[in-house]
Amino acid sequence: MTFQITLLGILFAAMFLWFAVDSGRGKKKQLQMLQRQFGAVPHSDYKRTGISRYWERWQQEHPDPGLVDERSWDDLGMEDLFDRINGCRSLIGEEYLYALLHRRLDAEQQRRQEELMEGMQDESFRLRLQLVLLRLGKRTGIDPSRLLFEPEDFALEGERFLPFFAVLPLVSIPFFFFLPSFGSLLLIGALCHNIWRYLRIQKKLEGRLETISYQLAVFAAARRLEKLLEQRFPARAKELGRLAALTHRIGKTVVLLAPSPQSNEYMLVQLIGMLTLFPILRYRSAVRVFCAAREQTQALFEQIGELDAAQAILSYRCSLPVWAHPEFGTELEIHAKGLLHPLLTESDCVPNDAAIERGWLLTGSNASGKSTFIKAVALNAILAQNLNTCTAASFTLCRAAVITSMAARDDLAAGESYFVAEIKSMRRVVALVGGPLPFYCFIDEVLKGTNTAERIAASCAVLRYLSRPGCLCVAATHDLELTELLAGLYENRHFSEEVSDRGVTFDYKLKMGPCRTTNAIRLLGYYDFPPELVAQAQAGMKNNTK
Repeated sequence: MTFQITLLGILFAAMFLWFAVDSGRGKKKQLQMLQRQFGAVPHSDYKRTGISRYWERWQQEHPDPGLVDERSWDDLGMEDLFDRINGCRSLIGEEYLYALLHRRLDAEQQRRQEELMEGMQDESFRLRLQLVLLRLGKRTGIDPSRLLFEPEDFALEGERFLPFFAVLPLVSIPFFFFLPSFGSLLLIGALCHNIWRYLRIQKKLEGRLETISYQLAVFAAARRLEKLLEQRFPARAKELGRLAALTHRIGKTVVLLAPSPQSNEYMLVQLIGMLTLFPILRYRSAVRVFCAAREQTQALFEQIGELDAAQAILSYRCSLPVWAHPEFGTELEIHAKGLLHPLLTESDCVPNDAAIERGWLLTGSNASGKSTFIKAVALNAILAQNLNTCTAASFTLCRAAVITSMAARDDLAAGESYFVAEIKSMRRVVALVGGPLPFYCFIDEVLKGTNTAERIAASCAVLRYLSRPGCLCVAATHDLELTELLAGLYENRHFSEEVSDRGVTFDYKLKMGPCRTTNAIRLLGYYDFPPELVAQAQAGMKNNTK
């Protein structure tokens, strides 16, 4: 028996030694990866699901008409912008960044954000912080924001005898010295029962156990971050310590109960959990704590999310060909120099200057750059207020909501036509006029889903309405009649191209005044449409202009 116990001790010692050595090698590789990826365009095979859950629950408790609504989010392709910025290392960071792109920050919040990023300029400090966040990790199949806002949903009913089954393997050990055969049977039976019960409860909880486990890992990460921030950000460190004090009410074993799947300890802890049921016991006590401390856990989520988002934003800035801090004024205007679309590289995008002091009408043919320019201005107005970052040499604006009406589409499930979808989208915009909230409005093709006569009349009425104080509207249109009907209310700018025997050339440069040329029929000829078709189009154009 002594030999068996000695052999078992040697095996456990060898196992822990292997884990220690492997952990050291893993840390070195992780640091090298973090250095390599900082300032690069994020690429990941990680398939995120439910990334919007925190945002959806947060806005229900914090309603604000100045938030970026889902229609504007879709119009501007902000899902792609999120992916471009998302260098977050943890699931909390991702969900926080997603919410951050929807909500505006005030001057004090932006100051705190910049203070963090200034400290992260120190590579050694940043790498240590990123390493903590990386080890917290991104797990699939969990919903941490549900635990923050609806902790009562995690309660585990029944299972009153769990403490007894948890200690049963320990009870069997003394029998090895007096009744070895019975002790062995009792131990094997207890372990088999615990494995079965652990797997059954784990399936019953349907991911809730993993969510609790992740939240416990958040507390462990908060403790590490508290020590890391003590010298550079003492106030933040103190706040993290206060929020992470919940771990004392849950238990000191929190670190062992909640490893990330990316960590070296994950398999070992899972094995211990199946054999002892310890995670299930801690789960029950943890749920009681979370139900009593919703505000505290939400605040901790924000603190760690802010840290992770800050390092992602800093990496995004370093990956850009040009960027600037915005300047905020009091007038509802936008002034930009060297403006680029956030999703285009410098080689793909032509920089433009803009001084938008009252409404603008943009004209020009398709593919000439109107939509890209409008989206570049709108996205930068959002990035300026949400991330304090602009893809321009300089960008000045006032703090105001951003709303769009662009990519309307048929909704067959709801039985809505394209035009009805357009009308509903425009209704959102018009409803803000005259309210207490100043806003920037961006429209691509006003009410294009109807006939020409009605479209021009309705578009003119809508744009006149949007020229009232408190709204700055930038709209793109193919209807040149609007440039005359709205003279004095809107300034005219245009994009144009050249069609010659050598091809179609777009310079994507913003120009003064309305567009005076049309090239659609010439483009038919350039792209080898039948000559008789082009001739008919030209004849029809002449007849319509008589």
